[in-house]
Amino acid sequence: MTDAGAGRPAVAATFGVEEEYHVVDALTLALRDSPDLGAAASHGELGPRLQAEIASTQLETATGVCATLAELRTELLAARCEAAYAAESVGAALVVASTHPTASWRDQRLTSKVRYIELFEQWGLLALQQVICGCHVHVSVPDLDTAVAVMDHARPYLPTILALTGSSPFHEGADTGYESYRTMWWSRWPTAGAPEPLGDAAAYTSLVEDLQHAVGQSGPAQQVRERQHRRGRARGGLDAHCVPGGERLQHLRAGQEQRVVGRRQDQHGPTRLSPYLLPHAEQP
Repeated sequence: MTDAGAGRPAVAATFGVEEEYHVVDALTLALRDSPDLGAAASHGELGPRLQAEIASTQLETATGVCATLAELRTELLAARCEAAYAAESVGAALVVASTHPTASWRDQRLTSKVRYIELFEQWGLLALQQVICGCHVHVSVPDLDTAVAVMDHARPYLPTILALTGSSPFHEGADTGYESYRTMWWSRWPTAGAPEPLGDAAAYTSLVEDLQHAVGQSGPAQQVRERQHRRGRARGGLDAHCVPGGERLQHLRAGQEQRVVGRRQDQHGPTRLSPYLLPHAEQP
């Protein structure tokens, strides 16, 4: 696909989708700590489209790079089937919702991968409390200036997209009063939120440099990862990061976590960071 006016590749000539799922006990629907499942996914043992996520109670799927919506639909079906089969193979199931309506972040642990451990070392409790799921839509762009232009022009539409896809009114057994409590939970990250209008590639580069200086990490993609929009350095694309996830292929549907009902019976007092919330390899 090309831009007839400019004679260069157009935006969204290729695209792909990542989806995240909660892994739960097939009978009780409680979060299921499944580090072995995540490890198998990381090693490619469960299929080419499955990956581990930050929490030991999550799985992520990633489609291949697609050029048509029909191709994307085929990839999404295959990815979802791989994820469902992988969960079923260990007596688990998947909950397709932004938040698990009754579970606590205390029911999970950090996945034993370098990137996630580094996030914990930098951000502490925020990394351990990432008990939310989402859908990431990646689209190709020909250059950085175009990526910034797409980011700037897409900003006014983000609230509408979020309103159409909200699927997390419940959190830890409570009705939060929000259609997308995931957005509130996610916004605690210092770099979360819609980016301000940037205008051009130079402004984007300057912002990345400021973030590098403030946070002290290396690599532009790492610095702006938690923004609602980010330009993916590796694939030259944009990632729309505000969609909660759990949409049907035919249409969007809100409130999917209503399939799981009930409230937690146990009460928790103040909690200190326990080594048992960390990966197996990190425990004493």
